[in-house]
Amino acid sequence: MVTLDGFCKVIKEVALVSGLPIIADADTGFGEGEMCSKTVWEYYLSGASGIFIINFILFFYLINANKNLNKKKYYINKDFI
Repeated sequence: MVTLDGFCKVIKEVALVSGLPIIADADTGFGEGEMCSKTVWEYYLSGASGIFIINFILFFYLINANKNLNKKKYYINKDFI
């Protein structure tokens, strides 16, 4: 399992060698709110230009909402289109 320090080390190496902007995957931010803030800060200091952080609460909400939508029938009003 790769830790925050491991990710930051790779970001630094790639940033130094390539000189290109880096968009890095921060997974879930390595924990709750305080750790997410630390993740953003550490990625920035390592040379990342942007990051992706997954919000699992929103992710699971959308999955469950999609399941409920599939159980119901919805019709499109052709006059609306």
